[in-house]
Amino acid sequence: MGCGNNFCVIVTDNCKTYSWGINMSGELGLGIPTLDEVSYVVKPCEIVEFSGKTIVKIVCGIEHTLALTDTGKVYGWGSNVVQLNPDNIDSVSSPIMIIFRQINIANVKKISDIAVIDYKSFVKSSKDGLVYIWGHIAYIRPKKPAVCEYTNVFDISNSMMGQSPISVTNEFVNEEFRILNDLEAAFNDQSTSDLTIIVEKQPIYVHKAILKIRSTYFRNMFLTNYIENRQSIIENHHHKYVIYKTFLEYLYTGRINLSSFENLLDLLRLADEFCEKNLQTDCIRKIKKTINVSNVIYVFKIINEMTVEHHKKELMKYCFTFCFKNMTNVTQSESFEELDIETKSMLIDKRKNFFLSKISNSGYLE
Repeated sequence: MGCGNNFCVIVTDNCKTYSWGINMSGELGLGIPTLDEVSYVVKPCEIVEFSGKTIVKIVCGIEHTLALTDTGKVYGWGSNVVQLNPDNIDSVSSPIMIIFRQINIANVKKISDIAVIDYKSFVKSSKDGLVYIWGHIAYIRPKKPAVCEYTNVFDISNSMMGQSPISVTNEFVNEEFRILNDLEAAFNDQSTSDLTIIVEKQPIYVHKAILKIRSTYFRNMFLTNYIENRQSIIENHHHKYVIYKTFLEYLYTGRINLSSFENLLDLLRLADEFCEKNLQTDCIRKIKKTINVSNVIYVFKIINEMTVEHHKKELMKYCFTFCFKNMTNVTQSESFEELDIETKSMLIDKRKNFFLSKISNSGYLE
């Protein structure tokens, strides 16, 4: 259930969507024309456009609503005012599917989460986890959606829903969770394992079939004519136990259970060595999340010593951006105080150029 300024939208357990309340700008999604006089719907009315569709989440802003289907499609209706389509300011009285390429969001076909706060809309790409934002942001109308990697906006939006984070409990969702839980339980389970990998004299129990499905590196290793395919025990002398175990666990769960920045860099190097692109992406994302005001200077120094240039450039840029956006607090940290005067001046000068560039490229002043 979601509530806007003067209206409510609910999804029932039999996959029907209803709305009621004041309809000034198409907020109810019932196709009622937005005339000069305000219409008021007392009893819940079904939004028939969603017949045959499974809505898994509903979020409401002040005068507009977004709906997410089980196939990752997003529908919107209500007071447009940039939220639904930056190039159109007309109100939308019936649900329309949002075509992301039409609002300058390329390469996004499936959405994993949605949120709405006031006159702002947020969607999370299921492909790379990036969050796209559009609407009125700090009284400014950006020319195109903004992009960020980390935000608590979904938690905030979920707190305003009747049921969070998914409004409809579907059997396929429960089954999906059961499969994921079973895979997680199978990792390092000696009773079901058909392969033991020894790292630093410690065993890790895994399954050849799962490794072949999840990793090109292991798929090539376990080719029929390779000796590893006939072995039940393999020793690894090239990596630390904690790093290799995390890599194998990632293949089962898709999660990285590391917090140390140094260990995350080691895992990133392993991902590069094994050409694991998904792990590379998640490692970089996790590394960025470990960066804070107190350690950004230390992290910057370590990244500066990296030999993998393509990751080094991306992470250095992120450190600079983070540092510049939080310069007041960063300059008060112990690590900043330990820098030499020349480096301090360089960072302060670059910060000035950074914000001048941002302002000139944003189009906000046009």
